[in-house]
Amino acid sequence: MSDREEYLRRAVSRTFDKVQGSNVFLALFTAAYQRDPQALMQLGMAVVLDKPLLLLVDGDTPIPENVRRLARAIEVYQSLDDLGLATERLLKKAKELGL
Repeated sequence: MSDREEYLRRAVSRTFDKVQGSNVFLALFTAAYQRDPQALMQLGMAVVLDKPLLLLVDGDTPIPENVRRLARAIEVYQSLDDLGLATERLLKKAKELGL
């Protein structure tokens, strides 16, 4: 096995353990998120492990329809100044859903 393959296996294993050990999966969803291999791997693991998905979405970032359907709660923020309030709203929704 090459060093690269070993590195990727370890990265997947570490990520799997973290996602598996969480109660929910909260993603800060930005346009860059959709191109980040690690973020995409984490999202895929959360879906396969049946974790409730919570999304904080940056402004007008498009959310793929399948991701939108899977998300239990979505909150949009317009700027970093609004991120704290959006997080509070998202956590309130999660609590209302019993998450």
